[in-house]
Amino acid sequence: MTGQDTSRQWLAAAARLFLLTVAVAGIGVYLFYLFYWISDSYYALLLRAFLSWVVPYQYGKAAGVNILDYYDTQAMFVFWLTILISALATLILKNLRKPSGSTRVNVLKDKACRVLAYELPPRGFWIKWCGGMSIGDLTLVLLWLAVNAWYLGHYMGYYMQYINADFAIGFAMPHPKWHYVLERLALTFGLMLMPDAALLFFPIPHNSFLNTLTGIPHERMIRYHRWMGHGTMWVLVLHGCLYYLFWIVNGGFWKNFSSWGYESSINNLAGSLSFFFGLVLWATSINWCRRKFFEVYYRCHIICFIGFYLFACWHYYYMWAMFTPGLLLYAVDLACRSGQLGNVTTLTAATVKPDGDIVTVQLQTDKRVSGCPLREIYMLFPTISRWQWHPFSVAGSRPDGTLTLHIKRYGRFTQELIQRIRNMEPLPVRVSGPVGNDAEQRGWEGYPRLLLLGGGVGATPLLSILRDLVLRRARIQAAGETVPSSVHFVWTCRHAQEFTLLDESLVQAASEPSGWLTISLHYTGSDPLNSHSAAVAAADSPTRHKSLQLKHASSANLKEGSDSEDSGEGGAAVLRFDKASPYFWNISRVVQPRTINDWQLAAIHVLVFFGCFCATVLGYSYLAESNTYILTNGATTYYEEYWKTGVVMSFTQPIMSLGLPFLLAVFPVHMWRYYKSHRAVSQGANTALDLASPYSRQLQLSSTESALSGTKVALPGTDVALDIAMGRPHLEELLTSSGEDADRVGVYVGGPEPMEQAVHLLVCKLNGRKGGAHYDFHKEATFL
Repeated sequence: MTGQDTSRQWLAAAARLFLLTVAVAGIGVYLFYLFYWISDSYYALLLRAFLSWVVPYQYGKAAGVNILDYYDTQAMFVFWLTILISALATLILKNLRKPSGSTRVNVLKDKACRVLAYELPPRGFWIKWCGGMSIGDLTLVLLWLAVNAWYLGHYMGYYMQYINADFAIGFAMPHPKWHYVLERLALTFGLMLMPDAALLFFPIPHNSFLNTLTGIPHERMIRYHRWMGHGTMWVLVLHGCLYYLFWIVNGGFWKNFSSWGYESSINNLAGSLSFFFGLVLWATSINWCRRKFFEVYYRCHIICFIGFYLFACWHYYYMWAMFTPGLLLYAVDLACRSGQLGNVTTLTAATVKPDGDIVTVQLQTDKRVSGCPLREIYMLFPTISRWQWHPFSVAGSRPDGTLTLHIKRYGRFTQELIQRIRNMEPLPVRVSGPVGNDAEQRGWEGYPRLLLLGGGVGATPLLSILRDLVLRRARIQAAGETVPSSVHFVWTCRHAQEFTLLDESLVQAASEPSGWLTISLHYTGSDPLNSHSAAVAAADSPTRHKSLQLKHASSANLKEGSDSEDSGEGGAAVLRFDKASPYFWNISRVVQPRTINDWQLAAIHVLVFFGCFCATVLGYSYLAESNTYILTNGATTYYEEYWKTGVVMSFTQPIMSLGLPFLLAVFPVHMWRYYKSHRAVSQGANTALDLASPYSRQLQLSSTESALSGTKVALPGTDVALDIAMGRPHLEELLTSSGEDADRVGVYVGGPEPMEQAVHLLVCKLNGRKGGAHYDFHKEATFL
């Protein structure tokens, strides 16, 4: 290595360290501010540092009226600017090349991650109740509790000081002391909602800089959102119920409950409406309702959150300062998705299993769409429902942009989808995703040994990992990078047809002499395996294939309102769906990227925050105009202007935060890309790389699937087969044997929740032993 190369490495390392420091410092300042801003010393600092940071109102200068005062500008500086700087620094950091090889920093990082991932006892209780409680999880929980305890102690100590002083002096108070304590306690719980709201929304974006910076996947982020959501709702219940109790004991319940903010700056009725929306949102978010009645949960979550947010801003107009930091990151995510959602694509290949319970479909993506596994995509089929978005795990991705998904029949939606695919109908599809940028790290490649434990169709993410390893193994070894030397995939199914989701590449890899991949199949169903093979032979007859091919070749089964034409010699068939896109884009194209590159993503971040700033100035201009009128005309009634300002802000901030980036950075890019495709189609150009044709002519996927043959899974026309064992595998023996002669083992689980919990407990048990391998547990199945 030359001196110049060494200098470049040191420069790159220094740049990475600087950007990492900036990103972490931004988050640290934000968290510190949540603690510090209610202290007495902060107000002295506020007057010194931000007193001149005001935006004057042009028509109220004579009266000294400002649109934004120093209190507003400091909130924007500390709450918004720190997060924006952290996000931009992370985007730059993401594009810098990581140092290769094992370094001291990487070793320390691995040890720190191992400590933070250590599961705390009683492990069985934590795993069944909330999916486990590691040291890292506990740290975040304690941080949330510390913020709330600090607010409770600070404000109640402040209020009790004055209450005790008033009663000690001997003032004739109209109510008993405990009434005043009750009212101040209710108010304190309301003030505690401010830091809770400031933290609650950070985990919800599908793709956030926090996932990239911390390495925490989206499903774990959502877990923290649920925890904080439960805690926030308990604080909200105490705030609302204690005030109701105070109004009852003082004999003025209805007067206070129905107050619309004309006698104080607080709109009580709006607060109660926000409270009721929050209760419905909370009730429909519990596990039982979320899993049994997903549509009820999904719709209530959206509608009730909108009601909760709007009425909360009307209740206390300054709630914008606490809602916006996390919601602005969510606005970035929505703005990125909004351009992608206008595109219409279709299934490029599909097969239905003979029993009709499972369908394998493929989509073609643009080259800019990351094909990394362990991702989900959200799909909407307008001809089935124009409102229902459904998440699906990516089962495989190929370098040519082909995404493979396995869909199992669970309810009315999947039943209708499978039936339409069996009829070979060209289906318009709108796609959002893939989501989950943490998967770009491909952490499984760093383990010397992998154990993958799957159950049923929940093993789809594990199949994605295996297909990725098969495709990348030769290139990774040639580049001298780390690659697992041993991979053991254990798959347990009650329905034997699920085993046929193993495609040719996986079965061939498991049969290689090198033995790097071992696939163990376990059947736990009640029907004999031979009966499944007979059913497959009857359903998979040549007559059936011929009829489907004829059906596909005919254009008679195109749905009304769609059209198909040839784009030119050697080009793809142009399929049109006139009413499928909200932007009236009717050409079926491949799945488009959310963003073209990180420059566009950075621009979206800046425009979202700038749009919210403009909206805040606009909202406060209403209050400034009202204050100018009051001060210049001697009016005395002004309390209602505060909740009216909250109404204006609750609409202007979401509209401008989403509208500005969409109009300037999202829609023009996607419109230009669509225009180029449309122009090429009109000129008869070859656009095979841009268009999505319905199904393949031979009804085959890009990789041949396997078939059941007695007690084996075999590749048709070959002697390659995998044995199917009867009964469940012994999980502890599998884990123990995988750890022999190994320092670290990556354990990836995808399947039913009881199976995931059992493996999680066993991993905790084995990691508690002295010596031996360390098992890193990863849950890849997504539970609603």
